[in-house]
Amino acid sequence: MREPLLFFTEADAEAIEAATARIFPSDELGPGAIEARVIIYIDRALAGPYASLGDLYRRAIASLEAGSQMRYGARFADLPPEMQDTMLSVMERDELTELGVPAGFLPLLVRHTREGMFCDPAHGGNRDLVGWRLLGYPGIHRVWHHDEQAIGAPIHPRPLTTMADDRFGIDIRDEARGRG
Repeated sequence: MREPLLFFTEADAEAIEAATARIFPSDELGPGAIEARVIIYIDRALAGPYASLGDLYRRAIASLEAGSQMRYGARFADLPPEMQDTMLSVMERDELTELGVPAGFLPLLVRHTREGMFCDPAHGGNRDLVGWRLLGYPGIHRVWHHDEQAIGAPIHPRPLTTMADDRFGIDIRDEARGRG
């Protein structure tokens, strides 16, 4: 079950989620946009700091759906992956502008998909730190110990930490020693 949506309707979320899954699919390297819950990141961003982009998203979704219906007789989210890729390619070439997709919308969606994949989970995306694990990113560390700062000193892996961990006072030194 999906978290409650703040900006998107369920149908709009299905369309954007399907698009982000084609932009950053799950594959042999690991989880993709669906597992990272990129849709929740974008939804939260459009309900907050990216609110000025809300109308742009609504027009793009309506146009993508209209183009999918005209070309294939189905909703974008219901199309097989190959047809979704075709529709995204058409959008990328700005060939849906006559239906209302703003020119250059796809690069914005790609940027937001990347943000949702690799953001701190406090922002709604990167569920279970799948993006950080994919990159090998160690998470945030507010405190570096003196011995870790010496030139050539070995740095021992710590548990992945997020802003939420930091905010709730988890002592990463105890976590790293196995007492957390």
